[in-house]
Amino acid sequence: MSTELTFREGVGLREALRDAFRSHTALAQVVYVQFEQHLNQIAEDDSYREIITMLILWAENNDKTTELIVGARRVNPGNSRLRNFEELYNYHQHQHHHSPLLPKCVLTPELKSKLVDTLMLLQALNDPAGRTVLMSGITQGVSSLQRKLDNPRLDLILILDQLDSLGPLTSGH
Repeated sequence: MSTELTFREGVGLREALRDAFRSHTALAQVVYVQFEQHLNQIAEDDSYREIITMLILWAENNDKTTELIVGARRVNPGNSRLRNFEELYNYHQHQHHHSPLLPKCVLTPELKSKLVDTLMLLQALNDPAGRTVLMSGITQGVSSLQRKLDNPRLDLILILDQLDSLGPLTSGH
């Protein structure tokens, strides 16, 4: 039985995927990594927007909507629009279907802002190596983090967003 998205959720997922993956090639990477299939085998059209719509319909019809969202977040964990969609989807699935939740992010925008402001007060974090130390002991997903080494504030925001999106670590923490 397929999990159908509401119209609003379908539009939200399409826009989140379009924002997170601005090209056919980028989206094709998600599909290949997550499903070991080529995107053009699932959806072929002239319009990138239609390709995304067809991919979402394919995911729904094959009970792979959650897998599509998880795969997209794995490939682009720092995209806030995709993260926001995931949180809304989690809420809807839990409230209406009692389905298992995707990993929940815990940093609210306010908490993240305060955390970044506080961390920016530490002189050691002006150096990329100092910011890397924040991730010591964390191995899950760290190798694929997007970084902005020349901009300490943006680098911290990217690190926090991406680590937050990983959910609980395999160690249970």
